[in-house]
Amino acid sequence: MSGKEEVGESLALVVYNGSASLINEIGLQLYPVSEYDSGEGLPYAPVDWPNVGDKWGWRTGKRATNSGTFKDRYLYLPERFQAPKDGKKNAFRSKTSVKKYVQSEYPGMDIDQFFASFSWVIPSKQLPNSKG
Repeated sequence: MSGKEEVGESLALVVYNGSASLINEIGLQLYPVSEYDSGEGLPYAPVDWPNVGDKWGWRTGKRATNSGTFKDRYLYLPERFQAPKDGKKNAFRSKTSVKKYVQSEYPGMDIDQFFASFSWVIPSKQLPNSKG
């Protein structure tokens, strides 16, 4: 990704038994992850979209912002939509590329509602630095 990415989420710090996590504006508990970490579903990828049982995947990159969130994050289609390596995209590197995909495959879908169902922002465990 290049340039500035708009965060668009307000976060609140919550500490339980000495362990800090963040709660975003829709109530998802966001836990810090390591570089190149990955997972499926909430809080960093959609679940049950477009159909019940669908889980999107997510992965972080290496670079973190000065505010402690990842600059590089990836979103992966649910397994049933993934194409064999025939040139079709299974992963998205930016919010814009996800938006274009959703709008082309699901015309009329409320894109704001889609992005509100999970957190695009992923907190990092690493300390911010000037590299990257």
